[in-house]
Amino acid sequence: MITRIIKHIYFTHLKNIDNDFIIPLEHGYYMCIISSLSLLSGIYALKKGIYNLAAVPIGVWLTSINYWHYPVYSWRRNLDIIYVSSALTYQICNSFSNKNIGYYCLLTGFAISFYPVSWLLYKKKYMWSSTIAHSMIHIFGSIANVILYSGL
Repeated sequence: MITRIIKHIYFTHLKNIDNDFIIPLEHGYYMCIISSLSLLSGIYALKKGIYNLAAVPIGVWLTSINYWHYPVYSWRRNLDIIYVSSALTYQICNSFSNKNIGYYCLLTGFAISFYPVSWLLYKKKYMWSSTIAHSMIHIFGSIANVILYSGL
């Protein structure tokens, strides 16, 4: 259902807009789908009763969808970056007593390592490679979240 809504927004409303997108329209659509993994890990946290940490992936999902549905340099991009950075810091600070902290930190570090890779590929104009590298942040970050929430 989420993919249908995103596809409708993209290919009905945005394809005819003169834009200054940072990435091609199809890449933003792909990132909206991948960003939805954060929602799934947030729902998992809610089911586990970890309400304070559930706000992290759910907020990441909201700010990511808000940005990637229309990826231009704007306040929405800044909000996404600031929220993700703050939420990640909050989650790490609240997870030190978790029995899965080692696995969580390892996977989170691995996920974060894709950010500079994505940026470098973008600067070299390898758009699909950059988009896929950036999607690895969301994929491995969501897996790390599930591992963390499983240890509580």
